[in-house]
Amino acid sequence: MLCDPTGNLHLIELKKMSGNKVQISPHQVSFLTRHRHASTWVLIKAHVGKQKDYRILLFKGAQSIELATGGLQLVEPVLILKEKPIEWAKLWEEITCF
Repeated sequence: MLCDPTGNLHLIELKKMSGNKVQISPHQVSFLTRHRHASTWVLIKAHVGKQKDYRILLFKGAQSIELATGGLQLVEPVLILKEKPIEWAKLWEEITCF
C-alpha cells in the first residue's frame, strides 16, 4: 500500500517470476477484481534469461484474471521498465496518475 503526497492510496500486489506463469492466488484475484476501479496494480519483477537480467512489468488490478489464467502471453503491461538503472519515477508517475 502506498500513499502519495495528496493522500490517495494505491494498492500494489508485488510478484517475482521467471517464465510465463504469474502466481496470483484466487483471493488476490478476487480482491483486485472487486477493486478494479480503484488504484490497484500488479507489479512483477520478471527474470529474463540469466537471473540478473529482469524487467519490471506493471499491470492494472483489473487485468489480474487474465494474468492468473494466461500469464504474460495474454496481457499487455501498462508499463515495462527494462533499462538499467530502472526509472522508478516513471513507475511512480503511472501509479499516481490513475
